[in-house]
Amino acid sequence: MFRAPLAVLLVAAFAFAFSITAASAASAPVPQNVIVMINAGAGWGTWDATAYWQYGSREVERFEESARATD
Repeated sequence: MFRAPLAVLLVAAFAFAFSITAASAASAPVPQNVIVMINAGAGWGTWDATAYWQYGSREVERFEESARATD
């Protein structure tokens, strides 16, 4: 229902972001390949499987604390 406008918005945002960074860093080397990975519809099992593959255990996390909302 909202997928087409959302996709157009995301593509426009990426194009705008890349044009700004390209203009500000003209002397920097230009990347040859850009890979955008969108993980739509992944459940907790996906993250658990990734942790087992990457770290060998689900208990090992990259960050020590999870996100918290503060006042």
